[in-house]
Amino acid sequence: MFGEYFGWHEVVDIELLPYRKHSRRCNRFMIRTINAILVDDEPGCIDNLQHYLRKFCPDIRVIGTAMDTDTAVALINTLPVQLAFLDVQLFDRTSFEILPKAVRQDFSVVFVTAYEQYALNAFRVSALDYILKPLESEEIIRCYGKIVRHFNSEHQEQAGLSGKSTKIMLRQGDHVYLTTVDHIVFLMAQGFYTTVGFEYDGKLREIMLSKPINVVHQEWDTPDLMRVHRSYVINLRRVQAVRKSGLNLSLQIADRIIPVAKRRTAEFFEKYHA
Repeated sequence: MFGEYFGWHEVVDIELLPYRKHSRRCNRFMIRTINAILVDDEPGCIDNLQHYLRKFCPDIRVIGTAMDTDTAVALINTLPVQLAFLDVQLFDRTSFEILPKAVRQDFSVVFVTAYEQYALNAFRVSALDYILKPLESEEIIRCYGKIVRHFNSEHQEQAGLSGKSTKIMLRQGDHVYLTTVDHIVFLMAQGFYTTVGFEYDGKLREIMLSKPINVVHQEWDTPDLMRVHRSYVINLRRVQAVRKSGLNLSLQIADRIIPVAKRRTAEFFEKYHA
C-alpha cells in the first residue's frame, strides 16, 4: 500500500543544442521526491509549514502529520519517511524522545522550534538543520537548499551519478528554479556578481547571483563548464558555432557571441573536440 509514496522516476532530457561532434544527446538523471512528515502540537504551525513547503520546496511531499510523540513514532515505523520536521516542544514532552523509540533510523531530521536553547541538542543528534519560529521564507529556502544537497549527495553515493546531474537552486524574488548544472548555458562576471544563463522549460533565463564568477564556477565545476574569458564561463555542450577572425576567436551560445581569450584558445579546442 505504500508503493505510491516512493517518489523515484526517471527522466530522459533531450538536449536541444549540439554536443560537440554529436547532433543530439540524451542525458539520463534521477529526480527524487522526498517523503516528509510534520510533527507539531499546534495545527496552525503545521498548516503554516505546509504552506511554505508547497511554495518553496517542490521536491518535498508531506505524507503524514502528527501532534504528539506516539503518533510521530507510529508514522516513522509504518510509512517510508525520509525527512521529519519536528517541533521540539510537544505538550509536556520533547521530540528528542521520538528518535530512540523509532524502529527505523534511516531518515533525516529538521527541527522547527521557537526555542533557541535546543540548538545544541539538535546537532548532537545529527539533525540536518534547525530553523526558528516564526518561519521566514529566507530560512525555508536556505534549509531547502541544504536538504536538496544532502539527498543529492546521498543518492549519488548510492547510484554513482555524475556531479553534473546534481540539482541546484536558483532564486529570483519569490520564484525558485530547480535545475541541474548541465542546464547552465553560461556564467557572466559583473564585478562581484555573476549572471547565470540557464535553460528552463525550453527557454533561456537569466538570474544574478551575489557571488563572483570564480566562486560560482568552483561550486558547479564539471568538465563541461570552462572558463574561456575573464568575464565568461561557458557550457561546452551549448556551443552552436565557433567563429574565427584573424587571431580572435568567439563562440555563439544561444543569442550571445562570447569571446575566447587568446591564452584559452588551445585549451578550448582541446576540450571542445575531446
